[in-house]
Order: sequence, then structure tokens, then C-alpha cells
Amino acid sequence: MQHMPTHGLECGYIQKNPMTNFKEFIDYVFDFYGPDGLYPLDCTKEQIAYATLMYLDACAHYEQQDKNWTSDYKVMVWGDGDSLDRERVRDFMIEIFKLDPSPLPV
Repeated sequence: MQHMPTHGLECGYIQKNPMTNFKEFIDYVFDFYGPDGLYPLDCTKEQIAYATLMYLDACAHYEQQDKNWTSDYKVMVWGDGDSLDRERVRDFMIEIFKLDPSPLPV
């Protein structure tokens, strides 16, 4: 599967093919938050992989809960590697590895 271009994803790009390959998702996140990324957090692919596993674990946990979404209970589900998944992995990395989020848009 060909790697999607980085630029344009934030400008209305709609993902048509869900990501089913772990490496593809790692590369996608790295294109945004790696040292030369659009929003460089100076993270490594290893950090992305670890944060992705923590995120997938959280998704599995929420999937097992028998609760409806409320303002106090926000369900996390895997979105086939979409931008929300990417941003949630970013948030996990910032928290786990104490990365500086200042390059991110406000």
C-alpha cells in the first residue's frame, strides 16, 4: 500500500482506505510528529509504537464497558488509523514521554 502524502491531510483530506498495517500507522504518525514532521514533537518511531499499543489497549478496555458516552465517560475506539487515532496517540506520547507540545497549533 502506498504511503499517503503528509501535506493536505489537515485540509479536508478524507481517508478512504483504513490502515490495517501497524508500520503504516507508525509512519503516518511519524510524518506528523517526528523530528521533520508537520508538528515536530521530536519523537521516535519506537515511542509512537509504544503509545499506539497503549492507545489500542485503552480502546480494548472501553470496548468491554457497558456504558453510554457521557461528558464524564468518553469512549475510545480505534478509527482505522484516522486523524483522531493519530491525535490520541500524540496525546499518549506527550503524557508518557513528557514531550513538549509547544509545536502544536493552539
